[in-house]
This record gives sequence, C-alpha cells and structure tokens, in this order.
Amino acid sequence: MRRAVLGTIPPGIPSLVLAPPAAPLLVLCAERNDEAMDARAFGEALPAAAERIVVEGLDAHADPVSLLRTLAECYPAATLHALIANAAYLPVFAAFAQGASYGLAHPYVRAEIAPAFADAGWSVTGIDAALDGTLQPGPDGHFTFGAMTISVSDPAMLDSLRAAAYLVAARTA
Repeated sequence: MRRAVLGTIPPGIPSLVLAPPAAPLLVLCAERNDEAMDARAFGEALPAAAERIVVEGLDAHADPVSLLRTLAECYPAATLHALIANAAYLPVFAAFAQGASYGLAHPYVRAEIAPAFADAGWSVTGIDAALDGTLQPGPDGHFTFGAMTISVSDPAMLDSLRAAAYLVAARTA
C-alpha cells in the first residue's frame, strides 16, 4: 500500500513524506530517488512547499490533530494521503482485550478519522480500508486469540475488524 500511494505522485511534483523515524515509508521514499519528494521524520523542520503530502503514523504522534492542522496551514493547496493503523483490527483489539498495550499515542478507529481531519482543517475525500485477507474464522466460525474466542456475524463489522489500516485522502477545507 505504501508503494502504491507514493506511485500516485508523478516524479518532479513537490511532495512531503512525513512519518516516524525509520518508518518503512521513509525508506521507500529514499529508494524512489526523486529530488522533489522530501522525506521527513516527525519533529523535523518542514519544507517550504509541497503539493502532495503523504503521512504515515499519525496514530503514533503525540498530537495528530495539531500535526494535521500545521500541515493544512503550511500547505493550503496540497492534497494529503494518510496511512493510519486501525485500532479495531481484530488481532490488535484481541491483544488489547487480553491486557496488551496499543503502544500508540492515539489509536484510531474509522469513525474517528473524518472528525479529526475536519478539526484540523482538512476535508476527507475518501477512506479506503486495507483488509487483511488472511484473517479468517476457524471451522467453527469463530476467531480464536489465545484464550479469547470472538464471533462476528455482521459482515460490515467483520470488514471493520479485518481492516489492518486505512488510507485517507483529504484536501484542505
């Protein structure tokens, strides 16, 4: 998914790729070798111009709405794509229910994404789920994670639990 998002940006278009340090997206950006594509880790100074922005790891940022607001103010004509991990992804949710930490500053579920972007000055134009096709129930129709068994009968709910991440497209409001 990361490579596909970067592939939507034609070479030579001033772009900002922003992610936590050592994130896979930053590595892919460096491999692309496009001088117009500026890869920055969270906390680094932002470039003067960007027509396209790709962000990964908003859920790991201490204040994602503030970061999004800063991007909207710095780049009012830019389009933004954000890769956001799904806090309701079934394996992660099951681990959390069994006492594990999310390990993220602000885990997101789908319903929180558009309001957070709107609060920061962005208008969401699309949210696509990256479904985990390997996540299938056992022969009894249940999902088992350690001592926990989960049954999901609603297809829409199952899709939301199978979404490992979301790809959000937005423009400034």
